[in-house]
Order: sequence, then C-alpha cells, then structure tokens
Amino acid sequence: VEGAFPLSETWLKVEERGQGWGKTTVKVNAGLQEAAAFFWDFGSLINHDTTGDVKRVIDNEIGDWEMLVRRKQKLGGIEKELKYLMKFHKLNDYTIVITMKPERKRERGQTLAELDGVTIRFEKR
Repeated sequence: VEGAFPLSETWLKVEERGQGWGKTTVKVNAGLQEAAAFFWDFGSLINHDTTGDVKRVIDNEIGDWEMLVRRKQKLGGIEKELKYLMKFHKLNDYTIVITMKPERKRERGQTLAELDGVTIRFEKR
C-alpha cells in the first residue's frame, strides 16, 4: 500500500557466521489478553496462513499454561518438522510473555529460531 505507515518495526543484529538476533515491534488496537490469545491459539487456521506452516499440532497440554506443539514447514522445497515447549507467562497486569523453546538440540541447517526459540512479549501501553 503506497503512502501507508508501516504496521511493524524490525531490528536485526547479524553477528559472525550468519548468527544474530532480531526484534519486531507491532502496535495493535486490541486488549492485552486478546492480542496474547491470538498467538496462544496454536491450532488456529489463521496462524497456518500467516506462518507458512504446512501442519500445526498440539501434542500435549501440560496444565493451563504449557503445551508441547509441533509444526511442519516447507521452506525452499525442504520439509522440516519442529517441536517446541510453549509456555504462557503473565508477569503483571501490563505484561504477558509467550515462549517457544525447541525440544531438541541444533542440527546442521537449522535456523536460529529453531535453536533459540521464539519469545513474544505483549505490553499494555
């Protein structure tokens, strides 16, 4: 869309051998719980469309705030299956954090997200 303001800001720091870290900030017009619920609903069909996942499965729900999840992605003709322990953390009335940590160690060809996992932080401003 021409002339529109960007919906997100992305910051990347690339270190040696192609490794690094990044951060994307998105401002949404929704409540704290609603925004976090969108990402916590791992099986939602909307997440299939936006992530490029071929398959998303909840293998095991561990109480109300943890679950083992599996996602299959097809990147450049190669299909990869990734397993994560997904946790929901309510830090205070203004901050919610969702973490996804990989269940296995790094193998050749895995990306940093597959190795280090993903952390999504929601803050009410």
